[in-house]
Amino acid sequence: MPAWQKSWWSVGTSGWISLVTSAAVGAVVGALVSSVVIPWLKAPPQEIGDLIAKEASEAELQHQSESDVEAYANLFADDAVIVNVQAPAPNNTWRRTAAIVDRFRHLQDGPGRVISVKHELLGDVKWLSDGTILAVTISSVELDTGGVREAHEGFEVWKFKKVQGHWKIASFRFNVGEGSALLR
Repeated sequence: MPAWQKSWWSVGTSGWISLVTSAAVGAVVGALVSSVVIPWLKAPPQEIGDLIAKEASEAELQHQSESDVEAYANLFADDAVIVNVQAPAPNNTWRRTAAIVDRFRHLQDGPGRVISVKHELLGDVKWLSDGTILAVTISSVELDTGGVREAHEGFEVWKFKKVQGHWKIASFRFNVGEGSALLR
């Protein structure tokens, strides 16, 4: 074989091997990204589900000790906000830890006392560009309204952020309304 054919053959062969190797590596990386990385990014950290469940269990407490109050307060970021969207202002918003704790202390007062709370995550959480997470839940709440039990369901919108390495509730909006457009 003449020298020019040998050099063409070796360049062509090594180029072909490079092309096949690149395609194989690309396929493996693509498979890993679609099967591992993307579902991992869509799934909420376990702490998010735990925070939602803890908020419900704390809200159900019939006798609130100081440790219960502290545990509830620790679920929230210092600058967190809770909003009852359907209640008239200004009594529908609790800003910062002191107001959130005050709301918590009165969940078991008088008519409208909380008996049970359940939050169910709807769909995937939405990761926002600032590193926070947005989640929508549907709630089932049972209240004691002066000896009569009332059941309520509604949509809730939660925002979570990391504070000193731990996820905290940054905002919690309840009685929101239609849930289909909440994550848009």
